[in-house]
Amino acid sequence: MQDLKVVIIVGTSRENRESIKVVRLIEKVTKDFNGFKVKVLDPIEFNFSENDLEPTRSNPGYKKMIEEADALLMVIPEYNHAYPAILKRVLDSEYSVYLHKPVALVGVSSGPWGGVRAIESILPVLRTLGLVISRRDLNFPNVQDLFDQQGNLKDEKYIQRIEKALEELLWLAKVLKCGKENLS
Repeated sequence: MQDLKVVIIVGTSRENRESIKVVRLIEKVTKDFNGFKVKVLDPIEFNFSENDLEPTRSNPGYKKMIEEADALLMVIPEYNHAYPAILKRVLDSEYSVYLHKPVALVGVSSGPWGGVRAIESILPVLRTLGLVISRRDLNFPNVQDLFDQQGNLKDEKYIQRIEKALEELLWLAKVLKCGKENLS
């Protein structure tokens, strides 16, 4: 089987976002991981407004990336015990492209919980969209302390955690792809 396509979704468009360091780390580990081809989807590049008046306005480039993806990996910073509004806006822009796609969740926070509450708060949304949620979450607490000034990871134990999450996501992606191709 050829490499499957995984899209890493950046969960915020804020300036000075610490979570982008986690995105870059996961992107690097995924590129070295056997079984996935990786792309990063940053809401800044797709010009999604946080305007609530048109929550379903689609972006063709976003839709195409998600349609072509075999799996998603969502990096979700925790803001006030929840996930960012821009992530909700991005997810709400499409409905038909998510059904039976596997997704792994990555929580990021400046505090000790590593985005657990953000992940918990987004689960009902992801289930409603029809995404299949991996059982193995990743958490990055105190993100401001995990990387040096150049953005290099200080604690290598996170690499193994990312690889374990990727193994689970790859398994889910293979099973779901097989199901889609053979059980239509």
